[in-house]
Amino acid sequence: MTGRQHKVFQPLKSAAWRTHCARTGTVESDRIAMDKWYRQALVSNVGIFSTKQVAPKDQGMFDKLCLCFATLSGDDKQINYWSRAAERRAMWRLEQTMKKAAVSLQYVEGIARNMNFIFLYLEDLPAEHILKINTAVYKHWKRKEHCA
Repeated sequence: MTGRQHKVFQPLKSAAWRTHCARTGTVESDRIAMDKWYRQALVSNVGIFSTKQVAPKDQGMFDKLCLCFATLSGDDKQINYWSRAAERRAMWRLEQTMKKAAVSLQYVEGIARNMNFIFLYLEDLPAEHILKINTAVYKHWKRKEHCA
């Protein structure tokens, strides 16, 4: 993980540890118990033994790691944030492509409807659908750019 990712992850890990201690009566300062709990949480929930196994560019694994510890802490706000991370990134990419292609939200929503995606708001769609829409907008932009 990168230093930036560690700065994001460490508060989630600390909050999850505090929640665990409150539930089980474990002393927060017990580093041996904390390490045992931490390793077990990593292995059973994420399938890794150390955060060193998370490649800096593997956003999906980082999201899974953060969601795991947000869930262990019981923080609804963080759980919601990390459970929608892939969709937020996909929406950001789509918005960037929309700017390049100079297309409106209504145009993009039309593309989504033509793809038979059912939605109230684009950001409610799964990341895979948003990325498919992004590909369609990108192709439109490239065609438009080529013809100009």
